[in-house]
Amino acid sequence: MTDGKPDDGSASDTAKQLGALLDEYECFTDQSIDRNEYATLKRAVETDVVPITEADRSFFVLGNYDDEDRLRLVANRLKSVGEPFLLKDLETFDDSVLGWTTQFKIMAKRATHIVALYENSEGGHEWEAGWLDHRPYREKLTVFKRDYPNLDREEKPFDGMFAHFVETLKACGQVYQFEAPEDAPPQEVERGVETCINDYKMALLDE
Repeated sequence: MTDGKPDDGSASDTAKQLGALLDEYECFTDQSIDRNEYATLKRAVETDVVPITEADRSFFVLGNYDDEDRLRLVANRLKSVGEPFLLKDLETFDDSVLGWTTQFKIMAKRATHIVALYENSEGGHEWEAGWLDHRPYREKLTVFKRDYPNLDREEKPFDGMFAHFVETLKACGQVYQFEAPEDAPPQEVERGVETCINDYKMALLDE
């Protein structure tokens, strides 16, 4: 970088990413970007998208934003092995013309890894699962799943179709589980999450 301007390689990467993103936007929305929207989207690509695509490992962290502290825990623990992000972290991208679902699809495609913390079916997970069940995304998805040892058999924190999706991932070795009762204090839940993260990181480093 010279005189505060990106070098030719960076500019070329931005142009390449922007071109691909525009194609995806039209595909996902059946709409086109006008000139004013183009400038906004270009800034978002430079600020938010290119750093993700340039990382050797990038982690798209998913889960219920009502438990954002736990999602931050996941992201913080993954910083030592890659570039983690939550969708809401991409501020310039978030202010662009793209809707949330389009942003989700675009970043799910670009992240090298997708990591989801699932404690129940709440938080829009069923829509996510419907999209992530496509092969290009499913193959790079890992789930940290909470189990509730104190629940009766008929009490199911995970809805039927979503539970089936997680079980399919489990059969493929893509689920790390931890136990925490329904009334467990936050510290106990966090310890379980950290155990999953540590096991996942060890598996990554062994690849």
